[in-house]
Amino acid sequence: MVGGHQYYLHQYLLSLVVMRGFKVSKLNEKIYTVDFKGQHMELGPDYVGMFYCEWPIWKKTYLPSKKVMTLDGKTVLDAGAGNGETALFYFNAGAKKVICIENSEDSVKLLEKNAKRNNWNVDIKCESFSLKHVKDNDFDFAKIDVEGAEKCLLELDRITFPCVVEAHSSEIKDALCDKFGFKPIKRQGGLTTVSNCR
Repeated sequence: MVGGHQYYLHQYLLSLVVMRGFKVSKLNEKIYTVDFKGQHMELGPDYVGMFYCEWPIWKKTYLPSKKVMTLDGKTVLDAGAGNGETALFYFNAGAKKVICIENSEDSVKLLEKNAKRNNWNVDIKCESFSLKHVKDNDFDFAKIDVEGAEKCLLELDRITFPCVVEAHSSEIKDALCDKFGFKPIKRQGGLTTVSNCR
């Protein structure tokens, strides 16, 4: 068990290898702390388990192919930003700025605290993901993991920005692949991560 999430032994062992250099501690019943490369974050119990065991998956799925682009000096749209765990991931991948979209007020409070503590260059929006976030297009790359709200992307005529999208149903996955030419890159349970930059 990590942060209330149960993992198979092989998942946990992989995480131990990939996550060396991270220090995860329990501060109290509601907060865990994560230290990595001089950065300190506070995460809620649900987020620390997800963060710890999904970081290895993010390295394979939440980045564009190096043939397409690197994130060095780029701005990332992080839709479904949680407590800031994916912002940390993108800053460590070279991003200069992260635009964080998160609709949970409790998550945003921790995200703001983590951003201030680590002096991150972030723009935090406490609101539900919508097409206005991608129509602004003031970013170079987008990660969209918004628990089903990604369906609104299907209202667009085309998607011109590089992105990865976690599709929360096979219907949404199929529609994104058919309409925009996305390719599936990871399937886990009922979720499939798709991308146009792999």
